[in-house]
Amino acid sequence: CTISEIIESLERLLRNHKPFIMSKYEITTVNPRDISAILAITNQVERLITDITVNLEDVHTLLNEISPIISDDVYQMRQYMKLLYSDKFDELDTLIPSTKQYSNVITLLENSSEEILNNDTMLSEGLLNDCELSKEESLIVLMSMKTSFHKNVKLPTDIIQNLKIANKDILKLIELQEQISAYISSKIESLAPNVSALVGPKVTSLLVAHAGGILGLSKIPSCNLASIGNKKHLGHVQHTTGSGIRQEGYISTTDIIQNLPIAYHKQMLRMVCAKVSLASRVDCSQRGNDKNDKMGLKWRNEIETKIKKLHESPNVTEDKALPIPEDKPKKKRAGRKFRKYKERFQLSHARQLQNRMEFGKQESTMLDTFGEEVGLCMMNPSVMKNRGETGRVAKMSKKMKKRVQEADDQTKEYILSLNDDQL
Repeated sequence: CTISEIIESLERLLRNHKPFIMSKYEITTVNPRDISAILAITNQVERLITDITVNLEDVHTLLNEISPIISDDVYQMRQYMKLLYSDKFDELDTLIPSTKQYSNVITLLENSSEEILNNDTMLSEGLLNDCELSKEESLIVLMSMKTSFHKNVKLPTDIIQNLKIANKDILKLIELQEQISAYISSKIESLAPNVSALVGPKVTSLLVAHAGGILGLSKIPSCNLASIGNKKHLGHVQHTTGSGIRQEGYISTTDIIQNLPIAYHKQMLRMVCAKVSLASRVDCSQRGNDKNDKMGLKWRNEIETKIKKLHESPNVTEDKALPIPEDKPKKKRAGRKFRKYKERFQLSHARQLQNRMEFGKQESTMLDTFGEEVGLCMMNPSVMKNRGETGRVAKMSKKMKKRVQEADDQTKEYILSLNDDQL
């Protein structure tokens, strides 16, 4: 069949495709092993990718529509395998985020003999070599097997057969998805040049494939771009890393962020997401031969300039020595006004006498208004009655005198009214 016929058949598949839906314990529509409609397009997609005469934009749009369907089928196949294997090892799904590794681990456990399952060393080597698990993930699986893995439970033959078929189908779907992603990565620079100039072709292809095209990517707000590609949270993994980033998606893996110290990752991620959102809108508005990466390169240069400023050491100000103090006597103000002003705050003669004690004589005391005994020292008690001194009289403004007078008048009127009521 020709390329146009392949494209028509793929478009027909997209219109008529109905993925299977799973409830909690049962499959509600079609058999999950019956994904022949998706698996049948593998050869067609490979031919489409390798053909040079194909219109790039049409194929790119078509592949972006197929990619989410494949992702959904892979997810549903994993749920199907989880349902079949829940009686034997229910906790395995929460330990391994990768679907490919998950299906490989199940196949390894079912194909291993009792001797291998009882030997942790042989089993760990098998998990590391065959399932591509890291040492940490392999250790977590082995620890969980001691408590949650039921070795004595034997699955029926039909379930084991369905697990093998599901594993093969998952591997085919993942391989097809990787081929589509690799093809989009190689051609993405001509479709989204500005986004590619910012974050690179690989990350751009992942973003475009997730959004279903450059138009879908342009509609996503910048605050949601950081979470695209974030792995499923697992119980043994922390929510945030040392950089303080909670949503580590595709954009956080770019060189422009990873080359910086961890302390700057969170700040730089916000800046890059904002520019990616703008660049995707520019790429969406450009058509045909008008596409260029000028704006993407400009925004990347702006980000790199800000990175250089972050690395610059802060400006060190020189410490200036204090001036040498002068031993000259200070200038003193004089004059009648200044002398009167100082008299308002200096100690009166009576207070000065109160601070002096006469030798050999008993100190005289008196009670103040609060009933406390106050020592008078050399001060004469009669002086306390006549405290008033011309220089120490409190000054009031005209407005204050007027307010005090009005308050006195109101008090007098109130007292007279009380007396009239008593009469």
